[in-house]
Amino acid sequence: RLWSARAIEAMAPPRAHAKVVARAGPAPRAPAPRCPLAPILRGTEDARGMVAGPGAEALFDRDVAFRRLREQAPGFRSRVFVQDWTFLTGKKVLQWLSEVEEDTLPNYPQSFRDMVGPKAALVSSGAWHRHMYKVISAGLTVKQEDVDHFHIICKEALEEMTEITEQDGCVLAEPIMRKLTYKAVVTKVFGKHSDFDEYFEELLAVTDGMIAIFPFEKYLPWCAYYKGIQARKKLASGIQKVIDKVRESELPSNVETNSDIISTLVFGVDEAGLPLTDSAIVDNVIALLIGGFDNTFSTMGWLFFTLAEEEEWLNQLAAEFSNSRVGDAAPTRGDVSNWKVGDMVSKEVLRMHSAVGALFRKAGKELKFNGWTIPKGSPMYISSRGAHLLDNEHGSGFHPERFDPALNAGSDPAYFPFGNGPRICSGRHIVYFLMKVMLFNAVPDYRWEIVDMGEFRKFPIPSYPYLKIKMVRANPEQIGSVDQMLASI
Repeated sequence: RLWSARAIEAMAPPRAHAKVVARAGPAPRAPAPRCPLAPILRGTEDARGMVAGPGAEALFDRDVAFRRLREQAPGFRSRVFVQDWTFLTGKKVLQWLSEVEEDTLPNYPQSFRDMVGPKAALVSSGAWHRHMYKVISAGLTVKQEDVDHFHIICKEALEEMTEITEQDGCVLAEPIMRKLTYKAVVTKVFGKHSDFDEYFEELLAVTDGMIAIFPFEKYLPWCAYYKGIQARKKLASGIQKVIDKVRESELPSNVETNSDIISTLVFGVDEAGLPLTDSAIVDNVIALLIGGFDNTFSTMGWLFFTLAEEEEWLNQLAAEFSNSRVGDAAPTRGDVSNWKVGDMVSKEVLRMHSAVGALFRKAGKELKFNGWTIPKGSPMYISSRGAHLLDNEHGSGFHPERFDPALNAGSDPAYFPFGNGPRICSGRHIVYFLMKVMLFNAVPDYRWEIVDMGEFRKFPIPSYPYLKIKMVRANPEQIGSVDQMLASI
């Protein structure tokens, strides 16, 4: 069975795509060769050539874990290799997880831990995790200068997409979203200390090598794991240079006036009050680069994919944004925070297309759920995608009104696109701000349509790497005045 036709097909290179727009930047690179049995060993089916269905649920219908969770919610057990895994999803699971979060540990592949580093808060636990989470969160607050920068890079991305569409008829969305996200993340992490542009390829190689099946792949030069390890060394070297530069050029008293994270970490202290070591700083910076870049660029692509035919919601967004427009100036941070429709739309896009499809945990002690006993050390797979698409009244349809604060007094326990509890993503606010600033620039000045979706990539992050968009400047006569939009609403 292992050497079935599907496994053999997995060894083939990605299919060529006709009329790929070269001017959109380099086409998404084919990942480095992996084990040809990986699609089967991971318990998933090859998604190559799959056609998108009417809703988000259809996109993941061939995922074995997702399909079984739909049929056997709130969960099931299955033996993967030599371990008994517990697969869970739903509101009750999330409520239970929030109660036992302190009794669970992060459970990532060795390749993932090697890429981020042992001192990263993402893979650590206990007092060190709690302390570093607070330190990093303090440096990830969104300030007005961040909004100003997001405004500039979003305008640049939209103009580039429009220019390429005018010349070539369409544009590949993913390369531009990658570049946009890279600029946003690097500027937030390093600020004025480094543009870090020369490390873009290294960051791509690190994210490609995060998920490996076998440990020995790190010693095989043709494998993504090996290439990721080599790229991480270059990243670490570049970060070390920035650390030295920060120490030479700044005083600890100036840290609070900066918006970059590197200064916060360089002059930060550990849980014992001692300065953070350089290795701890490097590990946490790499984890931030990976988390911010790898998840956010796919989210930005889904933003355009989801709203392409949602004319009603585009009009509502335009009406809301009209009060914040002053020429070409960036919106204020307060305006972005108070956009009700923008917040609802952003959250709904993340609900339908969460970049973090599941939480991987390990029981720190014996746990009880649904009449089951989960032994200490047992791995758990907690599906956010299942909770988002299966365990709510709207399912896979696009319904931003479900996040209307007037209709929902409390938060939805089944909504966790950025994780849950004390391990929730510390940079989630940056993603929301970037999404809303992009919408502010795109609506109502632009309109777009999907030309070709290409192939759907399910692993490691769901996306359409060859998604082609036709981006045009909107004709005012077509979309109507703001007053007309307000009247229609």
